[in-house]
Amino acid sequence: MELQMTTTAPPGLADLLLCLSSHVNLTSDLVGKCFTGGDAMRGGELRIIVKQLEGVVHNMGRCLGSIPSSAFKNHKYAEIAALAISRDMTSARFLTGEGVGFTPARASEDEEEEPPPAPCSDVSSASDGDTPRPRLVDFIAAMHYSSRERSASSSESLPSPAAEYIEPLYESFFCPLTKKMMEDPVTIETGVTCEREAILEWFQSDATVCPVTGRTLASRAVSSNLALKTTIEEWKKRNEEIRVKVARSTLSKATSENVVLEVLADLQLLCRSRRNKVKMCNVGLVPLLARLLEQKSRKLRCEAMETLRLLIQEYEEGKEMSLRTNAMGTAVKNLSSRHLSEKLASVSFLLELSKSEKLCERIGAVTGGIPMLITLKHNPSSDASIVEKAGEALKNLEKCPKNVGIMAENGLLDPLLDNLIDGPEDLRMEMGSILMELVLGDDAKTRIAERASGDLIRMLRSGNTLARKAAMKTLLQLSSHRPSCQILINADLLPTMAEELFIRKIDDEPMDSRADSADILANLLESGIDPEKMEIDRQGRTMASDYFIRNTCRMIKLSMPFGLNESLVRILISLMEWKRAEQRTVKAVKAADTTYTLIEFLSCLQDKLCAAAMELLIKLSPFMGHTIAEGLCKSRGQPEGLVDELRAEQITRTQELAATLLVKLPHRNLELNLSLLRHGGAAVALQGIQRIQRGETRATRHRRGFFEGLVGTLVRFTATLHEDDVLLMARKLNLTGLFTELVAGAAGGEEVQRLSAVGLEKLSTKSAELSAAPPPQAQPRKPRMGRLLPRILSPSEKTQQQRRLCPVHRGVCSPSSTFCLVEAGAVEPLLSCMDHSGAAVAEAALAALCTLLDDTVDVAGGAAVLAELGAVQQVLGALRSRQEEEGLRRRCFWVLERFLMKGGEAARQDIAGDRALASILMSAVHGGDSSMKQAAEIILRRLNKIPDVSISVIY
Repeated sequence: MELQMTTTAPPGLADLLLCLSSHVNLTSDLVGKCFTGGDAMRGGELRIIVKQLEGVVHNMGRCLGSIPSSAFKNHKYAEIAALAISRDMTSARFLTGEGVGFTPARASEDEEEEPPPAPCSDVSSASDGDTPRPRLVDFIAAMHYSSRERSASSSESLPSPAAEYIEPLYESFFCPLTKKMMEDPVTIETGVTCEREAILEWFQSDATVCPVTGRTLASRAVSSNLALKTTIEEWKKRNEEIRVKVARSTLSKATSENVVLEVLADLQLLCRSRRNKVKMCNVGLVPLLARLLEQKSRKLRCEAMETLRLLIQEYEEGKEMSLRTNAMGTAVKNLSSRHLSEKLASVSFLLELSKSEKLCERIGAVTGGIPMLITLKHNPSSDASIVEKAGEALKNLEKCPKNVGIMAENGLLDPLLDNLIDGPEDLRMEMGSILMELVLGDDAKTRIAERASGDLIRMLRSGNTLARKAAMKTLLQLSSHRPSCQILINADLLPTMAEELFIRKIDDEPMDSRADSADILANLLESGIDPEKMEIDRQGRTMASDYFIRNTCRMIKLSMPFGLNESLVRILISLMEWKRAEQRTVKAVKAADTTYTLIEFLSCLQDKLCAAAMELLIKLSPFMGHTIAEGLCKSRGQPEGLVDELRAEQITRTQELAATLLVKLPHRNLELNLSLLRHGGAAVALQGIQRIQRGETRATRHRRGFFEGLVGTLVRFTATLHEDDVLLMARKLNLTGLFTELVAGAAGGEEVQRLSAVGLEKLSTKSAELSAAPPPQAQPRKPRMGRLLPRILSPSEKTQQQRRLCPVHRGVCSPSSTFCLVEAGAVEPLLSCMDHSGAAVAEAALAALCTLLDDTVDVAGGAAVLAELGAVQQVLGALRSRQEEEGLRRRCFWVLERFLMKGGEAARQDIAGDRALASILMSAVHGGDSSMKQAAEIILRRLNKIPDVSISVIY
């Protein structure tokens, strides 16, 4: 080319070029011998030829390096290329060896068998000077042909693997103004062809000459050069097809990472044309790109994901193809990547997929896809671009109702609420159905109540059964969260619920709206809101009104379905928490005779209804305890049903309530006690206590209450010891020993100690009567003759104990037979309870000790026993430390008065020596009630602190 173009060449250039040409021909001959010789050529001959070839290549390199710089003129790139090739050729080394050869890779069955086009020569001959000539630098970077595709560093980057197969670029393709390939070539008056935008900009600068020839232009008219434009387009099309095929061939083989990255960069440029996207999908590039997502190189994975994104951009068929690969699943998995680049590439790919409404449901079906996008959207530490793209993707996915449901399940409620509030009727119903099935958290319940409570109430008032059901179930969930209850009340929910419960009735409706409405009302009452402020109609009636309570009791009396009855009972339980409503509820229950219906519920197989009925009966027992007890005795299956609950090995809330109910009912109700006794209630309670003490029952939150109920069940029998059967049971089970053990041990809790002290008090009141005569003795066995003489000569210890009299009861006492506190060793534990932090425990313990100073016993003996164990100091200490506890102070005064009367001089001195007692007594005289004042005056007179006046005091 240089010899043809240049008239005057530098000295020696022609000789160098001719020498180089001869070496090229020689090289061609040597290579030809290698191929024609084949396997018949001996190793020595092959080595000779290779050695000759190596020498020729070295000479060619020296020839290239000897070309003077002046020969290249302005073509600096040619000089750089020639020197680079010269260095490579002069240092080239060829090796020979047996078995060395080249075997072309076979194409897979699904790949095209079309080989890439033959490489184009970088030297072409021309018959005349008018033939367009290719430019080497543009040929090397031909893949970056478009001005929009060329980067600042493209000329310095390595060529793509497709570069050697691409047709060369020609001078006529380039605009003389922009020096870039033309996209819309136009011709001006002088015949020069330029880019339309460039020449119009040239004309706008008031230029009147041709930018190339410099000739003055008579006209600024331009005409499209359709021939050249078509030629450029065809050139692009042919080369783009070549690049796609080369990229497919490269990606299908095990190629180095750098080469694959170059191919991906080229494909990203090709993706700007829809025609190229179609070709890329048709030749199978989508699965090849998806396979790259499994590579170890993070950079390679990110570039492959970006290439896929560009490939499917605004191309529905490409999106469908990508879904048949693992690309979407991999993208979802990469959303949790620690690397920002990989996370950004994945969320961008999913965003592109989500733009297709047909694919939204399939995207949402990928496990973890929507939850991860929600996490990215609401993660403040995420990149702003990632947060934005995740939000856009979620917005696109909202087009599918199923996706909206998944979003709501994962805490993103706004799309569902927007559709529920502003959507069309069918969409609102669908959103309501989704909302009905969700298990809502507390925060979600509050948000829904704030935004959609009014719409849900309107849906409930509609005639559409499906809409009513969805609204009712959702409102039921919202009402279970206490902070949401006030919001629902403010939204005017109560009148609708009252109407559903008492007035509205749809026979053919498949849903039981009354049960749900009662459940909602029960939830609202249990939230702690004053029922006096909860209006249920326009007449101003509230949930604490007689109207509402009477109607609730009437519905319970009618034995409605179990679910409805449970909610109605819960309503009454909540009303019993408020003083005014409590009185109205008790009155309504008595008037409607609802007690027997509640007792019937105790035999119900529904645990929730049974437990609710027990709880309500417990609350009613202070007002109508005997009525409930009588009802239990007259009801079929009771009270043995309650006894059966005490037998349960697994302690539940039902068992706890059953035991508590037996404690709360009047202890002196003989009929109930005898009925419980006949059904083994006492033995069952004792066995339950022993199991708990031995640790045989599993620890639950109901165990403590159940244990207290078992103890209280035994205590209730002590109130009817006048009945022979009850007395026999108390002796047989040794209740005195049991209660003494429970009082001494704090493991059972404060209430267990209090109940045990009460039981000891009841038992001790019977001791004086029982110890009046010796206890019945078993018929003695007939002794053997060998042992008869020792018995006669020395009385046994047992005989001595039988003859020893109790100092308090003046009879023969024992813990099991006469319930004597002294013999049972209960005095000291009871005195220890005087220091208990619970006022009820201390008072119950002192009440039990008072039975040893009662008029029915030997007061002097009882005082001596108590004084010996330090009872005086305990009582004085209780007076000093518990001045606010009136009941305990009153009993302390009574004990001190008994000690002063029959306790002896030592007790009198201890009492008189207490410095704080006088001020305590005077304070009671001046500020106490009549009984307290009278007791204090008696003690002061006995201490000679005030004048003695004959006063008869009955405590």
